[in-house]
Amino acid sequence: MQDVLALIPTLAAAPGEGTELARLVRESEYTEEVACLAPGESLVFDALDVPGGAELTLSLRVEVPGPREPPDAIQVDVRWSGADGNEFRKSSSVPLRGAPTQHWFEYRLERPENEPLQRLELAFTPPPGTSPGARTLVLRPRLRWNREVAPAREDARRVLIVTMDTLRADHLGCYGSPDARSPEIDSFAADAVRFEHCYSTSNVTTPSHASLFTSLHLKDHEVRDNFTRLSLDVPNIATALRERGFLTAAFVSSHNFEPGTTGFEDLFEEFHASHGRQRRAEDVHVDLLPWLTENRDREFFAWVHYYDVHAPYDPPYPYNAAFPYRGQGPDPAEMWPKPPWHQARRDLAHARAQYLGEIEYLDARFGELVDHLRALSLLDGTLIAVTSDHGESLGEHGVSCMHKGLHETTTRVPLIVRVPSGPRGVVLGLSSLLDVWPTLFDYLDLPLPGAVRGVSLRAAMESGESIDRERVFSESDHGTQIAVRTREHRAILGLADRELTPRLSVVKDRLELFATTRDPDELRDLAAARGPRAQELREALLEFLEDSMALGAAAVADEEFRREMEKLGYTD
Repeated sequence: MQDVLALIPTLAAAPGEGTELARLVRESEYTEEVACLAPGESLVFDALDVPGGAELTLSLRVEVPGPREPPDAIQVDVRWSGADGNEFRKSSSVPLRGAPTQHWFEYRLERPENEPLQRLELAFTPPPGTSPGARTLVLRPRLRWNREVAPAREDARRVLIVTMDTLRADHLGCYGSPDARSPEIDSFAADAVRFEHCYSTSNVTTPSHASLFTSLHLKDHEVRDNFTRLSLDVPNIATALRERGFLTAAFVSSHNFEPGTTGFEDLFEEFHASHGRQRRAEDVHVDLLPWLTENRDREFFAWVHYYDVHAPYDPPYPYNAAFPYRGQGPDPAEMWPKPPWHQARRDLAHARAQYLGEIEYLDARFGELVDHLRALSLLDGTLIAVTSDHGESLGEHGVSCMHKGLHETTTRVPLIVRVPSGPRGVVLGLSSLLDVWPTLFDYLDLPLPGAVRGVSLRAAMESGESIDRERVFSESDHGTQIAVRTREHRAILGLADRELTPRLSVVKDRLELFATTRDPDELRDLAAARGPRAQELREALLEFLEDSMALGAAAVADEEFRREMEKLGYTD
């Protein structure tokens, strides 16, 4: 198995005037620390405790003042020392060629086997002739090494839920995408049960996750937007497993679940937050992978939340150039002017390419998680559910790079469930995020502690037969729309007059009807032509609204949280 040490937070000294540790805020609101060095300056890391054979990885960027082009290469000088004071040196030339969007370039160095590393120094030298004002930016140094560990207990019960925020099902290879590069997720799905048509209860992050954990609709738990706290009185999977002796932990990556706001931290014994920023999957793994190693012999429930696919799409190198586009788009720094970035999309082809790049990046990190579970002998002994909270519109229905509205693009999500020594295959029919908790508890042979809306999918998983369900429902944030998906149709009913985007409006009492199986892009509204069917589904939607548990929730009062959420395009 592999351990990872993030070096930037342990920066001890940096000789030479002018060296600084700055905060790099990307267009996507990922906040990362970057060291800015002039020629002759270096970074020093002391008091390390890393075994031999560790691999150093980091990202480099050279900034040159004025209109001059950056150099084609840079020399990297690495000096490390062990416990006895012996020093080892390595110099290498790193090529910096690439497309204009490739701002950062990865550098990897595998250290020879020797005694544990205690001190590391990095220096960077642009080639002769480079402007004297050039600076080298060093982003996210990591040391990685392999560690021998004993395999996990076989008799312990373990549950893992992975949510990949904003991931459309139809943008994965295993769901038929011709463009996606998702080999790790596809391989995982081939050894699990994949649900072909799973739907979220909402098009927004916090309400959808609340439904996932409680198996209740928004009208029941009353978390209707990203500014509402889930009540601790509502039964949920995390609390239920905690009361049964499971160690519970969450590893989240976005501001949506900041402690003290939406209340999710109160459901878990351990809550590894994003600390007021959006963080990448590999930064989540800095917390997650050691935790799995240390708790491999315990019964546990872990929730892992990845935010990378959410807009604004800003995949790291080399994934930011993995899907070339034919358009002549602006420089990436101009792609997301704020506020608000979602109204200023200039090149939709570029956005779609970067969305796929985010998926490929996340897929690679998911593969790291699976490899880690396998190395710990946890993969075959853990109940694992992989899904998303909602989809994304990439130009459909007049919506770009957002998840407004309740169409197929925003509500259909992947759902892949892997059961130890369990079934494999594909299950057709309608499923919902509401079904995850009942299904997992069915396999754990545990009773549900309260009323739920979902059902166990175990019978369909083991028989391979289609799920016998006529309808699944979704609700929009703020209660502006509700939708029903049947085997053949989708009906969307407006509950208030609201302009969601300049090109998509909701009209109160207006019902839209789409024959989704024949019209997958939902382009033709059949409400007028199919009057009886439209009326039938209107009545079903109204009956759905009337049947509410109304368990109660509270508004978030943190004004700073509200301002940060508005930067991401959310308003309360």
